[in-house]
Amino acid sequence: MKRMIALILTVAMMLSLAACSSPGSETTAGNAGGDVPGNNGTQGNGGDENPGSSDGGLISWKLGMMDPGAWNATSGPLYAQMEAACEALNVELMYVAADSNSAEGHIAAVQSMIAGGCDGIILLNGPLVQGCIAQIAQMCDEAGVYWSLSWTKLIEGEDNYNACVNSPYFVSTTYEDDVHSANWCATLLGQKGCKNLTEIGFTPGNATGDMRDAGVKAGCEEYQMTIMAEERDVNLTMTSDGGKTIMDRFISSYPEMDGLVIAGMSQFVLSGVVSSLEENKMQDKISVTCIDFHEYQTEYLKSGVLDGIIGGHVVGTYYSLILMANIMNGTPLTDQKAIIQDNFIELASGEDAETWDTYGKPGNIYSAEETRNMMVKLNPDFTYDDLMQVIAAYSLEDIVQRAGGAN
Repeated sequence: MKRMIALILTVAMMLSLAACSSPGSETTAGNAGGDVPGNNGTQGNGGDENPGSSDGGLISWKLGMMDPGAWNATSGPLYAQMEAACEALNVELMYVAADSNSAEGHIAAVQSMIAGGCDGIILLNGPLVQGCIAQIAQMCDEAGVYWSLSWTKLIEGEDNYNACVNSPYFVSTTYEDDVHSANWCATLLGQKGCKNLTEIGFTPGNATGDMRDAGVKAGCEEYQMTIMAEERDVNLTMTSDGGKTIMDRFISSYPEMDGLVIAGMSQFVLSGVVSSLEENKMQDKISVTCIDFHEYQTEYLKSGVLDGIIGGHVVGTYYSLILMANIMNGTPLTDQKAIIQDNFIELASGEDAETWDTYGKPGNIYSAEETRNMMVKLNPDFTYDDLMQVIAAYSLEDIVQRAGGAN
């Protein structure tokens, strides 16, 4: 009887192995990570067995992201686009709020995402700013959870770079040319004839802030402008009240100031800066340019209190989702870690801002049809090179054209 039971079990195991070795069922993501979920009844972090979908055959899986909190002009379109894309790709989106803007807060949030059954995680630049990329890499690797970063430039050879590329479950990071963004802001001020600038910027020591500082410096050198004072205290640069406090002090301490560069966090501080300019009746004497879109940027550009704003860099997480979703469905677009530069949107007039309000701000920059066409499972001809072309084309004109609007 024991021999008969053993024989039955052996036959059952052989049949199971035969089924698992059928074409495509053991696809892996090469350098992008471990076994591709969905092909063998697993889904990264303990997903449902044999996940399926009634929506074109795409498997169902769960994505974790940080809770965006209150809507703002930078995060709002980003999360609206992600929600629309997740719906199109049969992905459940889970938000987790950090209990503090710190390394510990981000680590705890990632732990909650993993505990909540997320198969993939996409984060912004918090881990870079807070210095916890290595810890997050270890957590995701141990849990078998795919992960990506956005707004995060990785410098080859540095610890953060190594932590990412050596992580078997790391998929991608997206970043923008932040030297260009800050140089664009400084150049606009130089072209207006400004000579004495102040700056609101990031705390030194992270790649994003360092690149933006380099862009401002280059613009100042080209137009013989001087940076008279800087403010980098996150206790001030992350709120509107802080923006007003900063600008009140700049106006009082530097009467010769004729220009301000806000090299990031404009979505928080710009309203306070504008309030200070108006209260001090300096809106016609001090020119302002900034990085990161703001809720009232159209009004500010039309009134002239704002001279230019560069932002709209809200699609990096979307590109990471496309890469991750293809891995989850067993059709990875690349076997390499994807380190991708994407584009900003430049608004130098009220008309530019109104165009963004119509076609970009709602967060439907890429339609459900476009999103699904980037899935190899649904469109076998789509390649990594095709995705790179989509990314390279991103601009105000590209958004309008794909939406069928007038150029």
